Amino acid sequence: MRGEYALKEKKQFHPKRTKRMDEIANLLQEKFPYVKFSIYPTKWVSNLSNHIYQTDNIIVETDIDALDAAFYFLQENFSNTFLSPDQEMYDYYVSAQEENIIVTRLHFDAPLYKVNDNYYIPKLEKLIVDLLINDPVILPISYSEINTIIMNAIDTYSINFSTLARYAKKRNSQKRLNNAY
Repeated sequence: MRGEYALKEKKQFHPKRTKRMDEIANLLQEKFPYVKFSIYPTKWVSNLSNHIYQTDNIIVETDIDALDAAFYFLQENFSNTFLSPDQEMYDYYVSAQEENIIVTRLHFDAPLYKVNDNYYIPKLEKLIVDLLINDPVILPISYSEINTIIMNAIDTYSINFSTLARYAKKRNSQKRLNNAY
């Protein structure tokens, strides 16, 4: 929101990449050198929760044109790979004991940080909006817990509200975002 000022200094959101993220990124860069993709673990979001979740997924988002090819390629290398699971598929097939890979579409103009070449990681504003929508299922959590995560993110980190509002508008979730905070 323009014209708002903060009285306390907030941290920038720069979480650490994991070895598994970089391993997946290297495979994707080798196989699809011209396809833009974003990777992040769900623990970046679940760390802002009041609860501890057993499920730890890695979200791989690719351009829509390469979505199926990237999914089949990753499935050959990692058996616990899923393509945009809905709630029913998530409940039946995604294992809480394993680190699952969820492959989904990377939305155009999503707020991202560039790691190198075609490898990106999401900004916090993107994670907040995607969690609000949670389709495909990123984390199997309730709406009240989503609100808690969003409020913890706003209280802890510096957030660009213009970027947040713009991305929420692109994803048709402005009302949900306004209701959340």
